[in-house]
Amino acid sequence: ELWETPVHTGVIAAPISYSADGEQYIAVAAGWGGAVALWGRDKERSRKTLTEARILAFKLNGSAELPPEVGWKTMPEPPPSTASKEVIARGREIYDRTCNVCHGINVIAGTMPDLRYMTPETHAQFDDIVIRGLRADKGMPAFADIYTTDDADAVHAYIISRANEDYADIKGE
Repeated sequence: ELWETPVHTGVIAAPISYSADGEQYIAVAAGWGGAVALWGRDKERSRKTLTEARILAFKLNGSAELPPEVGWKTMPEPPPSTASKEVIARGREIYDRTCNVCHGINVIAGTMPDLRYMTPETHAQFDDIVIRGLRADKGMPAFADIYTTDDADAVHAYIISRANEDYADIKGE
């Protein structure tokens, strides 16, 4: 039965039904995300690990095996937080106004990228991504029309600060 099929993670949206080539399918979005992730999902789990979201489609009366569990990623060590408290507070204000809709309150995201998990390469490209639209083709718009590079740097400082807070909690366990 579909409802007894382990999907290795939470199903985060209602299923949809569709047909293709005369076969009926049921698809669900699985992984951590949805409104729960954006508005404060389980902080205890989210500060330690991150899972990738995915769409799972089931063919009625099908016999294929589910793909392997995507698994959890451990938070990488973030760069040091060197900005002043004032810059970090300004970054949080900008982040809360613009970024948290997709990337989550307190920089805890679900289906969109969780920015606490940025790689060193992404940190190095932050202004190009946020100001110049380096990842516009992936759905991340450029904000040059409303924010300066100083604004982006303040947001980046806030994200680094949040990543360090949660990373320190993990290391303290």
